[in-house]
Amino acid sequence: LLKKIEDIFQDYVHKNSTKSLSVLALPNRKIWKNTSYTRERGLKLIENPILQKIGNRSGPSSQKLIKVMHVLTKIHSLIKSNTYRTKRELYYEDVTIFKSQKELDDILDDLACLLKTPKVQLHVLTTSKGCIAGHLKFKEAEGNYIDCSKTTQGILLPNDISSITYIQSDARFILLVEKSAVFQMLLDSNFIEEFQPCILITGKGFPDVNTREMLRKLWDVLEIPILGL
Repeated sequence: LLKKIEDIFQDYVHKNSTKSLSVLALPNRKIWKNTSYTRERGLKLIENPILQKIGNRSGPSSQKLIKVMHVLTKIHSLIKSNTYRTKRELYYEDVTIFKSQKELDDILDDLACLLKTPKVQLHVLTTSKGCIAGHLKFKEAEGNYIDCSKTTQGILLPNDISSITYIQSDARFILLVEKSAVFQMLLDSNFIEEFQPCILITGKGFPDVNTREMLRKLWDVLEIPILGL
């Protein structure tokens, strides 16, 4: 991955030194034809996607290229130092550069597609908003063991779902709850014990990436039914 990033840097420097037009071709994420669907992976980028070019002598496209290269420099540094940042932390480190959090998020998505790797491999994490409770134990990336049965309000999902290990559970099913208020009501009514050992998870509305990733991880490891409420 570092080699891919360094090759992009080298090409960028070469074009600037020879006064050539600095252009970076990114996969166009707005075109559905650039994606395919498989049962195992869900949506994924096709091998030879339609590209969009950014960068010219002046204008918005040139500004975007500068910002993309700036973010790529940050990512390169994070990978080399084996450190992580959340998307929110990256935004506030350079709040004067980006118009909004969404602008940075879009650039990160573009780079993940360009490098064909998940954002966690770029050492950029998404702040979790989902909560989980029930008959489940696992080990976090930091080495902490989490027991999801020892909670009355739910445990906030870790930011790095991919590094979760040692998943243990005797749950009979997983219940995905849309509303956080309903999630709390079920906890208060002792639903987990009354209706067989189970796992409750909520994305607090529309589920974020980490909630969806956790659900997929539990599905792969535990192989138990997932129900929605």
